[in-house]
Amino acid sequence: MKRSVLVSVVAFALLIPLSAARGGYSSLFVFGDSLSDSGNNFLALQRQVTPVPIPGNSFIPFFPYASGHYTNDQVWAQIVATSLDLSATPSLLGGTDYAFGGATTGPLNTIPPSLETQVALFLSQRGPTIPGDALYVVEGGGENARNALDSINSSCGINPVCINGII
Repeated sequence: MKRSVLVSVVAFALLIPLSAARGGYSSLFVFGDSLSDSGNNFLALQRQVTPVPIPGNSFIPFFPYASGHYTNDQVWAQIVATSLDLSATPSLLGGTDYAFGGATTGPLNTIPPSLETQVALFLSQRGPTIPGDALYVVEGGGENARNALDSINSSCGINPVCINGII
């Protein structure tokens, strides 16, 4: 009996901080690339989807999958939002997820909007005062890394001397 009471007290003590953390944010704002895109590209590309399997065996889809994301189900931002009792609806539907598949970190551009452009769009819609009790996530750089690797490959091929000179 004492043991079950002790276990109940410890469990209760551990759950109090979790429930406080879950309710501490008013909203979740996401800026990023395909890993965070909850459907903006799907909407911007007029609901076109990548056929599966991907032709040419490139494994890099141009269009989102049938789910409207670059994954079979939800992207991580949607999962985190749900766990915090928030939403990660695409910004093109008036939501707080500004991520677009294929986005680089910058500079300002329009297709797909870079992270810099996404933040500028957010500030133009919601600024100059933004919520201080919101959670802000900036995720990106994967496209920049891929572009850099493509550049190395196109200029150096498999020449190790050239590759080492760039690195």
